[in-house]
Amino acid sequence: VPAPRLPTRVVRVEEGRVDRLVGLAGEIGVARNGLGWLLRGADGAVSDPGWRRGLQDLHVTLDRLARELQDAALRLRLVPLDQAFQALPRLVRDLSAQLGKPARLVLEGGEVEADKSVVEQLPEPLLHLVRNSLVHGVEPGAQRLAAGKPATAVVTVRGFQDRGRVVVEVADDGRGIDAASVRDRAVARGLLTAEEAAALPEEEAVRLVFAPGLSTADAVSELSGRGVGMDAVRAMVERAGGSVSLSSVQGQGARVRLSLPRSLAAARLLLVSAGGRRFGVPLEMVRETARVPRPDIRRVKDQPVVALRGQVLPVLRLDRLLGLPPAADGPEALLLLVELDGSPAALEVDAVDGRLDGMLRPMDGLLAGLRGYLGTTLLGNGEVLLVLDLRELLR
Repeated sequence: VPAPRLPTRVVRVEEGRVDRLVGLAGEIGVARNGLGWLLRGADGAVSDPGWRRGLQDLHVTLDRLARELQDAALRLRLVPLDQAFQALPRLVRDLSAQLGKPARLVLEGGEVEADKSVVEQLPEPLLHLVRNSLVHGVEPGAQRLAAGKPATAVVTVRGFQDRGRVVVEVADDGRGIDAASVRDRAVARGLLTAEEAAALPEEEAVRLVFAPGLSTADAVSELSGRGVGMDAVRAMVERAGGSVSLSSVQGQGARVRLSLPRSLAAARLLLVSAGGRRFGVPLEMVRETARVPRPDIRRVKDQPVVALRGQVLPVLRLDRLLGLPPAADGPEALLLLVELDGSPAALEVDAVDGRLDGMLRPMDGLLAGLRGYLGTTLLGNGEVLLVLDLRELLR
């Protein structure tokens, strides 16, 4: 007979105390990185192998303890996604009755946890997405029956973890998005010429609903209404360090995916150099690194491109994106293969200098509002490292 489960004991802790613990964990992490930096510099200066080995063992122990402390401190700030889902059942119930559209809400993954600051930013985007699904995506019951669908529509909100990030999907089984109508609307708003709109693949045409020019109160229902405020949804999610993607099958429904960091404080970084300076890049955004011969980078319509892994990728130089003096071209180019909202690209850097686990601090003072940066962290030698926001830089 299994032992009965004891009730979980909960201690209420003032939020400021938790934040202080997280800050101390970050400082210990900086000290750990500093010890590692000193050890690397002392390799040729210390002749006693026993002393050097003792320092290395101490560094390994401190590294383990710092990681465990940082993880434990960050876990104190985790709350379940359920807290962001609380207003959705009533919204669906009220709108379903008001619109005369039978609909059922399915909530999944409410137990998945994320940082409190991330979860607190989710309710507004989720309310907007679910409202759009009901008002514009879901058809009236009679139309659904005529199309061979159940009269009751299903709106699903699902949370899960994916490669260290928290993902929330809002999906419906409604009419989907009419790509042709989106193209027409984009042309009418002056976002594209008729020729450019006609040349867009369907997947890219559907993503035009995120364009601010389509976010107007007089947007017609032929657009499924999803352009109304979708740029605002994307802006809110990106402010939290996340990204938004959209998929749709006309007549079958649409799915919006919000991908967010599990924590805004901790970051695993790839250290890179460009224009004579060092920067941090979130490791989760880098698929792989590759060295390619310089002649393999060709120009197509004035855009450098490279063929890698069966794909033709645009090549962007980090030094030029940041307005830094470019280094002399060598025989090979060092590329970071990144993927942003389903669009892959190759980012050329001068060097990759290793990895770092750091605690992000927001940009403040003179740096507040500086475009293209997520925040700062400290290197082991005390140097301030700027952490890049690739989503903003590559947009």
